[in-house]
Amino acid sequence: MQVSVVIPAHNAQKHLQEAVDSVLNQTHRDFELILIDDGSTDATLTIMREFEERDQRVRVISHPNWGIPRSLNHAIEQARNEWIARMDADDIMHPERLERQVAFVQENPDLDVTGTLVTYIDQRGREIGRCHPVGTTRDSIKETRQEGLISGIYHPTVLMRRSTVQSVGGYRPELWTAEDIDLWARIDDAGAKVLVQAEYLLQYRVHGGSSAFGKTRDVELAREWIRACSLNRRAGIAEPTLEEFLEQRNSRPLLQRLNQNRREIADACYRTAVLSYGTRDYLRLIVYVAGATILGSPHVRRQVEWRLLRPVTSRLIRTKEA
Repeated sequence: MQVSVVIPAHNAQKHLQEAVDSVLNQTHRDFELILIDDGSTDATLTIMREFEERDQRVRVISHPNWGIPRSLNHAIEQARNEWIARMDADDIMHPERLERQVAFVQENPDLDVTGTLVTYIDQRGREIGRCHPVGTTRDSIKETRQEGLISGIYHPTVLMRRSTVQSVGGYRPELWTAEDIDLWARIDDAGAKVLVQAEYLLQYRVHGGSSAFGKTRDVELAREWIRACSLNRRAGIAEPTLEEFLEQRNSRPLLQRLNQNRREIADACYRTAVLSYGTRDYLRLIVYVAGATILGSPHVRRQVEWRLLRPVTSRLIRTKEA
């Protein structure tokens, strides 16, 4: 099965070499690699051209700074293969990622989109944790979708059908803070099949900074808008514009608005804590974990269950079986 790997990059010279090497060294060799220079002002394009000269599987596309959604749509149009694999310019593929993902979709031929689990790494490439497995069974995907949006699909791990993505209109630039979540929701609403492969096949580099909390709040707002759009699509009515969504949101009863804000701030605190851990900013980590816990973030509860309760339960089961 032939695959087109797509990597968009803007000023990504720091980790680009390592990222591309991890793709070119895959055990599955039958692929093309499309490197997208999204208006970089550093050495990103130079590094890409060097790879293009050395390996015939590499193609470089360079254009002004369009942003990720538009860049990906253009690359998907240019791709030669039906299956598109995503990758970011600072992450690292497991050597068998493509081989294992190809095998997975061949074992599950009805799938249109699949992702994998990720190992978190810091700026120096040191492992700092692993994601909590979500969406690895069809029942869990269905339950998650009934509750709202499909979650647990890491964008850089995705392997997806080109025809399916294009049939729903591709990525939407107006939702650039959560363009992947919006795409999975529209694909699911169209009746396509999504599933996460329960294997850790990507090292996901965690970034942090002083603006992390504000960015995560933006993502939470975008997720709520995407959820509203999905509900309207399912009901057969027009999706709300951003202005209409904000007006509806602000017209809710006071207690409902306060509770919504609490949930969004709790999620933003948790995600900022994860970013702070990746940059070894432990003071910010403590502050935001405390905030997420006080505000009742379900992510904190799941992490506690996964890291503390599951090992204890496993030991009890093994003891009982013995």
